[in-house]
Amino acid sequence: MKQNYIFRLAVALVAGLAITWIAYIIIIDADKKFFNSIRKNEFIFREDTTRYDILLLGSSRMKNTVNPRIIDSITGLNSYNAGASGAHISEIKSILDAYLLQHRPPAYIILALDYFALEVHHAVAYYPTYITVNHLEPIDKMLRSEGVHTGMYKIFPFFRLTALDDYYKSIVLQTIRNRDDIADDDFLYKGYVSNTAVTIPRDSLGPAQTIDVQDKGKKMLNDLIALCREKNIRLVLTYAPEFRRNNIENISNADTILNYYAQVAVQNKLPFYRHDLLPMCDSPAYFVNNGHVNRIGADVYSYILARQLIDDKVIP
Repeated sequence: MKQNYIFRLAVALVAGLAITWIAYIIIIDADKKFFNSIRKNEFIFREDTTRYDILLLGSSRMKNTVNPRIIDSITGLNSYNAGASGAHISEIKSILDAYLLQHRPPAYIILALDYFALEVHHAVAYYPTYITVNHLEPIDKMLRSEGVHTGMYKIFPFFRLTALDDYYKSIVLQTIRNRDDIADDDFLYKGYVSNTAVTIPRDSLGPAQTIDVQDKGKKMLNDLIALCREKNIRLVLTYAPEFRRNNIENISNADTILNYYAQVAVQNKLPFYRHDLLPMCDSPAYFVNNGHVNRIGADVYSYILARQLIDDKVIP
């Protein structure tokens, strides 16, 4: 009787693992097809070896804001947009570290710093997008700091299912319909994702808040600056456009944060462009919401940024 019980238990265990493995393969394949961010990470961290002249880093306010096609056409250089939605400085630094494992250092990095950039607690907004590249040491370290059990995933890859919420698991139904997360009228180009042609519906303020600026975040920014200096990379800091400064106006310590960025730039002899002060920021025609330009605004801003880099001789 005992042997029969052990046999049935073993069969159930093997069957359960097999079903989990098959489910993982089906779901992760669907997620790769659906989420542009997963495809982007697999490309830049595992497949691509191109030496880009300009690497664009930041949150969605870089990812959906700077179009490499326009940057390249004006500068004559080759750029890639490695922006990641919701990225704080810890994620940005990890992206750069992982990028340098696969690529030669770029000549220039344009880093868009957000008012929330120096928050580092729970700073990876969409960690499942790194699920297929978590074997890379910088990505592994970043995910472990967020409490993701990457060691277990290396031994039992299909346990990555536990890191996926219901939304990521349900994407199978979307890919059956041949869908992905890029809208029909939008496009992905060299890491940049266009952000619709919709214009901001109204001038509205969100809830007032105070941003937590952490010493660990400051250290990570300094580490990124030191890495650029070590690799002979020319670093440019920016603050991306926002509609009528509506985000900044709602943050009690916004001036302190932006002044800190300016101070860091001066100390390290880096350009720092406050692009929330551009004339385009007063026009609703260029924005989809307070913090993000639309597709037209991205083209306008990309031209302004490229021209400024050329005119200020940051790029000769």
